Amino acid sequence: MIICTTKAGSNLLDLFGGGSKQRRRLEEETGGDPECHQSIWQNPDPDSETTAEKAVAAWYEQGIYFDYETGLPTPGKEKEAYEFLNVINTETTKVGFAVKENIVMGYYCPRANTDPEALKRNTPRERVAPTPPEAPEGVDLVNGAPCPA
Repeated sequence: MIICTTKAGSNLLDLFGGGSKQRRRLEEETGGDPECHQSIWQNPDPDSETTAEKAVAAWYEQGIYFDYETGLPTPGKEKEAYEFLNVINTETTKVGFAVKENIVMGYYCPRANTDPEALKRNTPRERVAPTPPEAPEGVDLVNGAPCPA
């Protein structure tokens, strides 16, 4: 088993309450699916709030390590390229995030197919925001939020 740690040496499973109950819930949420990609981001600015949005923006910026023409990551920067590819990949159907202290864990299911031809097909060059869903009849939105209160 690989143990991930923060820069300070803390075990990430311990940081996120990694007891058996949490691991079991994570397995239930992802279906124990080894096909899910996990990205971890540590906020480099101790004076700013740590959010999933900042983590996604940081992973998206790593698109500089992906060559759209060849469908290959920059040699030596595969981890960074795959974090970007899982954010932008058109075949991703489920995402989830956990935020604790200055760490964000992101899960993308299914993980991006790393075949260069598949990556060329499934990696858009332009990011387009999804259309927010419409609230069902009888559901009130708070201050125009896209999700019910």
